[in-house]
Amino acid sequence: MKALANMTVPEIEGYAKAHRIELPDGTKQEKLAAIEEANGHTGPLNVTVWGIDVTLPSDVLDDVETLDLMSAVGDGNFLKLPRLEKRMFGDDWTRIHEAISDDNGRVKASDAALFFTEVLTASKGELEAKN
Repeated sequence: MKALANMTVPEIEGYAKAHRIELPDGTKQEKLAAIEEANGHTGPLNVTVWGIDVTLPSDVLDDVETLDLMSAVGDGNFLKLPRLEKRMFGDDWTRIHEAISDDNGRVKASDAALFFTEVLTASKGELEAKN
């Protein structure tokens, strides 16, 4: 995060505490380096749903735009579902849609929504296992 460099040491320590990152006693630069290292080691989330392997970027569930799209879909705006899927699945989106499509190559919105929900549920379990 670019703003880290502009933070004071107490702000850096607060950020680290909120993200459960242990900081060394030391200089501001050493604390920033520890945060950068911790942020770089989260790794992607790998889950399998309906026999389809899905890899989610580690930060996708901590992304404001993703949360906004999830909220819109949760509020019943299913027209946002394809955009949310592209945001969540990235380049895998096409492969996933091919895997859940019918014989005519169409993906039912209900199937896409259910698949997405099950990916979130599996991701939650994966995140809990990592913590």
